[in-house]
Amino acid sequence: MLNVSRSIALAGLLLLAVPAAAQVEELYVRGFVSQGWLNSRDVNYLVDDSRDGSAEFHEAAVSIQARPEERLRVGLQFLARDFGEVGNNKVVIDWAYADYHHCDYTGIRIGKFKTLQGLYGQGRDVDMLRPTVLLPQAVYNEEHRDFIVGMEGAGIYGNLPLKHGGQLDYELYAGTLNVPDAENGFWEDIWVSQGKISEVNPPPGTTYEFLGVDDSEAKFDWVWGGGVQWQCPLDNLRLGATYFKARFDMDARLQFKVTDADGVHFVSDPVTFDGDLGRILTLSGEYTRGPLTFTLEYSQERLNAITSEGWYGQLSWQASEKLALTGFYSEFFGDREDRTGRGIASQGLRDFFAWQKDHCFALRYDVNDHWLLKFEHHLVDGTALSSLARNDLDDPLAMRRWWQYTAAKSTFYF
Repeated sequence: MLNVSRSIALAGLLLLAVPAAAQVEELYVRGFVSQGWLNSRDVNYLVDDSRDGSAEFHEAAVSIQARPEERLRVGLQFLARDFGEVGNNKVVIDWAYADYHHCDYTGIRIGKFKTLQGLYGQGRDVDMLRPTVLLPQAVYNEEHRDFIVGMEGAGIYGNLPLKHGGQLDYELYAGTLNVPDAENGFWEDIWVSQGKISEVNPPPGTTYEFLGVDDSEAKFDWVWGGGVQWQCPLDNLRLGATYFKARFDMDARLQFKVTDADGVHFVSDPVTFDGDLGRILTLSGEYTRGPLTFTLEYSQERLNAITSEGWYGQLSWQASEKLALTGFYSEFFGDREDRTGRGIASQGLRDFFAWQKDHCFALRYDVNDHWLLKFEHHLVDGTALSSLARNDLDDPLAMRRWWQYTAAKSTFYF
């Protein structure tokens, strides 16, 4: 996310770029407020203390868009989010860009805008666009949201007619990402995982107690990516592929209490992590027939030398004008070369940390044109997407192989 001074400057420049007449005649204001609830059994999942039930699941946004002329659109969105330790309702600029649509074949976008990931990544902030509370985590990992959803840079996009072959939408972009909080979420998990593995695998004759992380920093040098989406000649079928690549660097100090032959002493271990995010590749398909929509997506993420993969199949039924019922099954493997967990077990962790298989049933009820309610329940095998930072591995009731969680959410929008 942008820092405060840059946010104010960018917002001012965008609004000043809109002629006064356009602000009156072509100004659009939209927004939403949502409140959610997460409750898990045996595993603290996505937010701290979800085993006890957590309401730290709140979002509010206001977006402003204007069209100074037919081909030019400018806008920005202010977002406040509280998701466990992430966000804490700090108001930030979620996106802010200028978009010049030269023709159907070509458009140019500059500023901060949503990156592509699968069919639904660009709209994951907008509850109204999906039937579930959470997108399937095997492909749309919530831990990645704050740093992968929006980038700062430039992009080119367009639509290519294929005559009898349908239409092809494309987009390419390049730039950088700002890390809003390097002490929580994805970044904390990397350090805590390293610290806890050191704790369970100390040098011979030594006992390590991991105390925590200090001075954590992270930055992206560059990112680039893009995607294509084919609107097939077969009605209501779309196929797509997206690609994302980046380079980031992390620094922190891991704190340990060490007991060895010389007694007890404390160690502050400076560590670095050079992240070569070799790719996030997602392949997607969606088919709609009447009130039924079937979606199938597959994703690979390569970080340094390890490739994780996940997929899901989802069926949604629009049972009535107001009610939608959805079910999906997903699988995720933290290392596709270690599906059985033997490698994980060799590090002193339980084998089921290697996978996560999720069975979900969800319902959505649109009370009216501005208010919707959602509820879903998940039965889960494995904990590959669960944070070590939020769970005590010494607790016999924590991080069990079979567990479940419930999510609910209410959203008002205009």
